[in-house]
Parts: sequence; structure tokens; C-alpha cells
Amino acid sequence: PPGGAWRDERTDVFDSLDVPLQLLRGDYGGLENATTKAEELLSRARLPARECSAIVLGSRACLAYERPAPTARMLARFMERHYRAPPARGIPAGGDAGVVTPF
Repeated sequence: PPGGAWRDERTDVFDSLDVPLQLLRGDYGGLENATTKAEELLSRARLPARECSAIVLGSRACLAYERPAPTARMLARFMERHYRAPPARGIPAGGDAGVVTPF
């Protein structure tokens, strides 16, 4: 889609991804806008990992790491489910606190 990290000139790169795709982004610009943009991108992915994708509240669109605890929890969930990674240690508890998973 135009704009953002995947501009038209890189569509072929995005379309060639054949691994699970996790999307973590912030709610900058408003939650509704963030959710819509995320859904547009996930709907184009071959293998969207919707159950591990989220809007990280209180961070900018491309910098979910501004909120490290909820971002780390979602990343650990993705790695455990899709790559059989061992459960992560040292990540603050909180379940889905700080994220919205509308996908």
C-alpha cells in the first residue's frame, strides 16, 4: 500500500514473504486509523499471524518498542507459537495489558 514502510516500489518484496508475519504498531494517529492500516497490511500477507499481531497503545506507528513490556510479550507469543521458541523469561507480566488485538 502507498506510504509507510511498504511503499509501492517494494510491493514485490512484501508479496514474496512466505513466513508468518507479525504486525506490531502503535496507535499514533488514533486507534481507528491504526487498526484500519494494520488490517489492510495483514489482509495482503500470505501468512498473517493475527493472533500475535497488535496495536501497542501509547507508541508511534513504527516504534512499538517505545512500550517495551507489551511489545516484548507480543513478540514472545509470536516466537513461541510460530517458531517453537522456549517461553521467554524476564518479561514483565501483564497478559495483553497495553495492547489491542482487533484482528
